[in-house]
This record gives sequence, C-alpha cells and structure tokens, in this order.
Amino acid sequence: MSKNFTDEGRKLTISATEGARAMGVSMPTFYALLQRKDSPAIRVGRKIVIPVDRFEEWLNSLAGEHLDIGGR
Repeated sequence: MSKNFTDEGRKLTISATEGARAMGVSMPTFYALLQRKDSPAIRVGRKIVIPVDRFEEWLNSLAGEHLDIGGR
C-alpha cells in the first residue's frame, strides 16, 4: 500500500497534478497558485505533495477572491 494512505484508505496527500485537476485549472496556473505564501504545498526534493485536509481549507479560503495570476 502506498505510504500516502491511512489505514482507512483515505489519501493523506495529493500531487500537484491531482490538485490542478481537482481545481479544474492548468498546471502552469496551479504552479502559480502554489507560489502564494499561504500555499499548503510541501516540497520534498523536486516533488510537491499537498496534504488533503490543508488543500481543502486553502481552497475554501480562496473562494470569493479575485485571483490575478498573470494569465491572458
């Protein structure tokens, strides 16, 4: 069993790809969001993991904000 699962089978972390998919944004947009100081991302070497519970809290805190991350 993968080490990012609890005994109950719930994932503890998600990858950047899973985070972008969950938010419905592109990878460049998601990486730009991860540059924010309040980002829940944890960098382990070159890998980025995001605790599921902190990601959900962070996403809720972003709701209602106008995010201008430099797209078109």
